[in-house]
Amino acid sequence: MQTNIQAKINNLHGAINDANASLNRAKNMLKELEGLVKGGSSSSQPSENFSNVPGVYGVFMGDHMVTETGEKILVPENYSSKSALVYGDKLKEIDENGEKKFKQIERVKRLRTDGVLAKKENKWCVVTSDSSYRVLDTSVTHFGLSEGDLCVVLVPSENKFAPFAAIEGNSNIEVKPVET
Repeated sequence: MQTNIQAKINNLHGAINDANASLNRAKNMLKELEGLVKGGSSSSQPSENFSNVPGVYGVFMGDHMVTETGEKILVPENYSSKSALVYGDKLKEIDENGEKKFKQIERVKRLRTDGVLAKKENKWCVVTSDSSYRVLDTSVTHFGLSEGDLCVVLVPSENKFAPFAAIEGNSNIEVKPVET
């Protein structure tokens, strides 16, 4: 009886994760379409304009930003994960009421692909048909993923072999083990 209840709980967790992934995909598609309607492109500027706010510009490199002077600044994983930052996105670090914050200035064009979550040298990665990408621990936790789960990731369309990918959600496809 206890096993049956646990199985139902696990199924509900899976259904909730699938629903969250679908919502995140829908939100991202909506943002892209809204950018096209406003005359932008899929690599359009985010709606807020921070160009007049003093700060430090840089390029997102998966877990940190590299500034124009070559300085590396760690980007909080929760912001990277929540914003689905992709390798190559342009960021700006600003001071907002005495607190350092990052703002996305420009998005690179994204490619959506499926992959399998794995551990490689004790770090999370997603293995796709094209490559293997490091992903953030926070994203894995946020989506409730486990090793072997299928998930949807975003990679820069102009740099498919970037070392990092952003997890967009878990995939609805169920992988069954191959019997040998």
